[in-house]
Amino acid sequence: MLLWVGSLFLLGHKPVHLDEANFLAMTQGDWWAPHNILINWEGTQQRAFDVLSNPPGVVWWLWPVKDASIGVQRAWMLPWVLVSLWGLWRLLLQMQVSIWGMWLFVFSPLFAISHNSLMPEMPLFACIVVGWQGLLRERNLFRWSLILGSSALFRYSGLTMIPLLIAWVLLQRPNKGGQAIVGVLVPTILLCIHDLWVYQSWHFWQMIAFQQAQGSWYALGHKGLSFISMLVLGLGVIPSLEVRWVWVIGSVVATTILVYCLDIPMNHLGWISVPLGMLLIRQVLVDYWVRKQLWVLCWIVGGLVFLCSLRFAATRYWMPFVLPYLVLWNPVRTWHYAWMLCLGFISVHLVWDDAQLAQKQHQLVEQVQSYCQEKYHQSTGYFAGHWGWQFAMEQHGWKAIDDDLIIPNNVCYSYSIRSWPQSHGVECLEDKRIFSVEYQSLFLPIRIHTAEGYANYHSYMISAEPPIHTITPYGWGNDDWDQAIFVRFCRP
Repeated sequence: MLLWVGSLFLLGHKPVHLDEANFLAMTQGDWWAPHNILINWEGTQQRAFDVLSNPPGVVWWLWPVKDASIGVQRAWMLPWVLVSLWGLWRLLLQMQVSIWGMWLFVFSPLFAISHNSLMPEMPLFACIVVGWQGLLRERNLFRWSLILGSSALFRYSGLTMIPLLIAWVLLQRPNKGGQAIVGVLVPTILLCIHDLWVYQSWHFWQMIAFQQAQGSWYALGHKGLSFISMLVLGLGVIPSLEVRWVWVIGSVVATTILVYCLDIPMNHLGWISVPLGMLLIRQVLVDYWVRKQLWVLCWIVGGLVFLCSLRFAATRYWMPFVLPYLVLWNPVRTWHYAWMLCLGFISVHLVWDDAQLAQKQHQLVEQVQSYCQEKYHQSTGYFAGHWGWQFAMEQHGWKAIDDDLIIPNNVCYSYSIRSWPQSHGVECLEDKRIFSVEYQSLFLPIRIHTAEGYANYHSYMISAEPPIHTITPYGWGNDDWDQAIFVRFCRP
């Protein structure tokens, strides 16, 4: 298993990618107040406190290596991976279920993409599995609940562990359950005190309004379909096929109605994964109901409600809610083992493809800067777009477009079509150039981000005019990794 993790780590080495740029940006502010920095968000400079939705835990963890190389920073996250695997192993043993759930997890794209990320997924998961494996032994409840509650320092989805633990105490009635409730509350109370002292407001309350900005029925249905597909294809858990045909037909009909009512493009994987996901959720709910593990039912239902209340859908958001599904994974047929090998094969492709996407965006930055330097003798200019593209541009001294920024005449400007660029409002343009990086597959064109294949692991939309709506976390496509558009502003 360690050999597999090490291989994925080396294969997935990449420059700063996606929202990692936001967490690294916060390390350049004050340690005690990382959310006080200003960051470009959809075309305006805003305080990170108002637009970045995560607590500061991973920023504080990265602080000692904030000026180190990207390789050192990724290696700095590995202890959380090892703790996560140890905690998951102990939890499965404690619950006396198949250890194959651990193998399914490490073969899954969810683990493969998250394990070397500079984002909060692995610390969040580590706190949850280590906390619960200790709590289920019903000894030292305060200590283990304190660890469980610390998950809220990394993502606010960790706050769902508070009502879940309270439900566990009320339903299971462990000895000294009150200590567990106090312990799980301590990290959140301390973080709230910190925020009130530093920012005069609790960051979590600020994010509630921010996350609910896209609360239409269309957005809810789209997110629901996406999260169901992400559960099956991202985690790899699939339902038992020994099920009554009425449920199979019902799931297919429900999927069809939702897709056509919402008018969302669906690839072949979507038509397979969404009905399977509906069957899976039903089977898991029935299974835990029969076992009379009502607190686990709270975990499942609460997780679904929480996910659908978020502003965006992304596969990694499943991380705090996967344990109830992993616990029930018990391969008894040959095709179960074949599926795990297939999942590992897919994960290798996705890890490589994600690393290539990050590298190609940084290469495009080099191409754009070189062209601007060679033709116009300017080493900097203006840009639009987020993710690693924004990080690399700012590292080279380029400035992000702001809505209220007056852009001077005769300057270079570029944007990445994949990185959610903003409109510039300038009509006089010249010397338009397109820099692209052509896709080359590892073995098969299994993509983590493809407009051609209508798939995106990191979100439920792809940047375009209008945005391309997606359902599945990966798909089949041969479109370019990215394209950078270069122009010169020539205000008359």
